[in-house]
Amino acid sequence: MEGELVDFVDGSLTFYGMGYKREVTQPDDAAYSEGRDVLFAAGAAMFVRRDIFVDVGGFEERYFVFYEDVDLGWRFNLFGHRVRYVPESASGARTSHLDHVETAFSFRTRILDYFWAGLPVVATEGDALADVIESEALGVTVPPEDVDALADALLRLLDDEDFAAQCRGNIAGVSRRYQWATALRPLATDDHFDKSRAGFTRGFRLGL
Repeated sequence: MEGELVDFVDGSLTFYGMGYKREVTQPDDAAYSEGRDVLFAAGAAMFVRRDIFVDVGGFEERYFVFYEDVDLGWRFNLFGHRVRYVPESASGARTSHLDHVETAFSFRTRILDYFWAGLPVVATEGDALADVIESEALGVTVPPEDVDALADALLRLLDDEDFAAQCRGNIAGVSRRYQWATALRPLATDDHFDKSRAGFTRGFRLGL
């Protein structure tokens, strides 16, 4: 998307109960600048009051991956709560990682969405993009499972306008580094890649 196309605004359901993102890949324009009530929010970009989350039963554990946000939003509405799309996001937060060897080799692509949107980031420590956030001053990194540090980081980005503005300025330069046109340029000019690609094409045609 690289900051020009929409990923998620409002969630919709098919007749069979399958959730989908209606506006995905649409060009970003003024039509998405107004807040609105929605059926559900994207699980990667929502804030929920704890008492309401507990009141509706939290996430359904049988949805071990995907659709847990669809189910949660559906129950919020059934219980009489409102789910709001808020376009005036001040920061992006990605804090799901634990202190584990898998974390060190991960690459959280959702953080790239925050870069492309120009949002300062709060993220857990331990992977390559967290190192970039720290070294390039793009936001704040916090230790895994440290709730107090997470709260302090969010409040800092919300309350310290100078720091948030500095982060946004730094992100403007760094985000271009992770656009497809930049990231793929070495592959497009690499003779070894061209030879490997040719070999793969021949193998594919032969059914190997």
